[in-house]
Amino acid sequence: MGLSLGLVVVAVVGGALLFLSRKSIARSQVGRLVYTGGLPKDEKLMAAAESRLAQTQAASAVGLAVAGVVVGGIVLLAGGDLFSPVLGWTFMGMVAGIGIGSFVLQYRAVRAARPAGPRTATLRQRRLGDYLTPVEVIGQYAMLVFPLLALGLGVLVLTTADEHASRGWALAIPGLATIPIAAVGIYLQRRILQLNQPAATEDELRWQEALRAKALRDMLNILIGAGWLFGAAAVLSFEWPAGVPAFAAPFAWVMFIGGTAVECLIWGAADSKRGLRRSQQAIQAPLGDR
Repeated sequence: MGLSLGLVVVAVVGGALLFLSRKSIARSQVGRLVYTGGLPKDEKLMAAAESRLAQTQAASAVGLAVAGVVVGGIVLLAGGDLFSPVLGWTFMGMVAGIGIGSFVLQYRAVRAARPAGPRTATLRQRRLGDYLTPVEVIGQYAMLVFPLLALGLGVLVLTTADEHASRGWALAIPGLATIPIAAVGIYLQRRILQLNQPAATEDELRWQEALRAKALRDMLNILIGAGWLFGAAAVLSFEWPAGVPAFAAPFAWVMFIGGTAVECLIWGAADSKRGLRRSQQAIQAPLGDR
């Protein structure tokens, strides 16, 4: 009971702090887009971008708080065996809550922009590679392999372990949960690419495309986060029970190290100068390519 209450308090306090700091985080992100991403320093456009990014932080804060309450309740009902160590599973639940908050915000944005319709035929339909680096695009789908591997290991535990079968479910259930998460994330990326946002000036167009890239990266972060948490990290969240084949433990370490390396490569590419300026290159393409 005390542990569950502690998880709820940590999540709610963390969500509150994130909500209170949403404007400063958004301001920092806008500054990075200007000074590293090469976006025009237009006060009006910067203020609009800051407001939009602050909404994303607010959605993440609400998702974090709600997830903490849910995970705390599950720990109370399920007991400690499934959540060993508890801290790792709590972290997974909180990150998932942040992702769900971002999902909801982006989905609402997509639906609100639907009347504008898809891009017109006079412009080439943008692709994910126009906004994200090749490392991000390839890595996004590579990260989704790890939950599937964890699902396979979960089935292995369920069919071979002499005890603690719940640890098999601890791998199988998140692995299965990644499938709808990936489907929704990829769907929202496609819809974000199709949004038609009229711009009055070139500076406004540049900011719109940079924010489009930011929204796509929000979805990418959710996909690679789910891939790492529910795949690469989940396999190290407990001691393997008796009866499981000997290769499972070393294979879990290979998954963890490989998944962490891929995640770091993706984050590095996204935060680089080239990554932040990727969307601007699409705008400056020859007219025949637009």
